Amino acid sequence: DGDLVCDELEIEGCTDSYADNYNPDATEDDGSCTYPDNGDYSLNFDGSWYTGGTDRVEIIGLSTSDSIRDFDFDFYVLDTDTPYGGNIFDSPGDNFVYACQIINNGDQFGLRIVLYSTPGSYVYFDTDISLDFISWHHANISMSNLGDLDLTINGENMSLSPYSGNTSFDSYEFKNNLSIGTFNGMIDNF
Repeated sequence: DGDLVCDELEIEGCTDSYADNYNPDATEDDGSCTYPDNGDYSLNFDGSWYTGGTDRVEIIGLSTSDSIRDFDFDFYVLDTDTPYGGNIFDSPGDNFVYACQIINNGDQFGLRIVLYSTPGSYVYFDTDISLDFISWHHANISMSNLGDLDLTINGENMSLSPYSGNTSFDSYEFKNNLSIGTFNGMIDNF
C-alpha cells in the first residue's frame, strides 16, 4: 500500500496524534480515530488598527487565480467596543485586497467593506446599519467573479453605497492568505 511496511507486519489503529485513541505504534490507519468534544468555542481578539493587535488567525493557501475572484464569508461577530476601528478580516500586506472593517459610531458600530483597486486606490462600501456592542451579529459577505458585492447582516440584505468617486474596481490582485482578528471582540463559525 505504499507505506514501506510489509502488509503482514502492519499494525492497524488510529494514526492521528490529535485523536483521543492515538496509537503511536500503528502503521495503518483503520478509521477508528475518536476526538474529544471541545464544546462550542469562539475566537477572542483584543487588537485594533490603533493598537496594532497581533493576535490574529492566518489562513493560507487561497486561490490567487484571476478567473476565481469570488468569495463567500459567513460568520458571527461580537464587538466589545473597538475604539479606533479594526478589521474583522483582511488580506494582509502593504496593500490589502479586501477587508471587512468595524467602524465605531460611538455607542454602536457599523461595517465597511473595502476593496483595493489597482493602481493604488481603495473602494469603500459603508452599510446603512448600526449594530450594538456586546451582541452577536450574523454576517455574510460575498462577491461574484463579476464584482457583484453582497452583505447580509442578521438576515437583512444591506444596501452598500460606495464613496463618491470611488466606484471603479475593474482590476485587482488576489493574495493567497487571509487574516482574521484585528479588532476587540470575538468571531465564531467563520
